[in-house]
Amino acid sequence: MKKIAIFATDGFEDVELISSIDVFTRKGLNFELFSVNGTTEIKGKYNSILKASDSSSFNESDFSGVLLPGGTLELSKSKLVNEVVRSFYEQSKDLYAICAAPKILWDNGLLSNKNFTCWPGLELEESKNTGLEISGNIITAKSYLDSIDFAFAIVEKNK
Repeated sequence: MKKIAIFATDGFEDVELISSIDVFTRKGLNFELFSVNGTTEIKGKYNSILKASDSSSFNESDFSGVLLPGGTLELSKSKLVNEVVRSFYEQSKDLYAICAAPKILWDNGLLSNKNFTCWPGLELEESKNTGLEISGNIITAKSYLDSIDFAFAIVEKNK
């Protein structure tokens, strides 16, 4: 069974995370939202409050992919998030990142020879600067404006 782990922390981009959750729910894609800030509640950049599992309960073998929403670079400071993206990459599991989150993949050396996009302000020189890029097991999107296309691409990948 395919199931997506979503990691988030306070300051997540509300549209990017909530639209993915909405599309996944409507399309029947299993997922679990994890907080990496040590609580079971996370607050978005625009004050959305979501309930989440504490990341200490995360079991890698339960998931086929991981989604990282943008909105803040705080997620990149999580040791668990960095370990998980490297491990998933090594196992050829799916990685999904939007807006600022592709920088986590970049910083871990996972975007070499891959087509990817990200928030233009990150100035990652090899970014395609498109709305959505699919490169093997990695799906990236540029911004909140691309959130719905991003979510549907993930659903399509998990059919």
